[in-house]
Amino acid sequence: MKALKDVAIIEGNLARLLINYIDEFRNNGTGFEEFSDEAIIYSLLEYSKYSRDDDKTEGYIYIHGKCLEYDRKPHVYIEIKLDVYDHFTVIYIEKEANLPF
Repeated sequence: MKALKDVAIIEGNLARLLINYIDEFRNNGTGFEEFSDEAIIYSLLEYSKYSRDDDKTEGYIYIHGKCLEYDRKPHVYIEIKLDVYDHFTVIYIEKEANLPF
């Protein structure tokens, strides 16, 4: 790994390992295109701190939320739909107040 000012260049086996983790979110579904690779890596590191008692959809929701946190974007409510091949789709849920006036 080469460290430069505000940049780290990762090479070799570690780079291939990280690419495989990122490809899961780039190639197996839709909804993570807006996030950088760094945001996905950060969210996966945060996710690795906790037990895996949740199902796959709850994991994707958590990782999406951590990507938003990394990019300093406001929290949004999402739902994850999985198809028979475990490809996922992120569905954004509108949470607005229905006021009578």
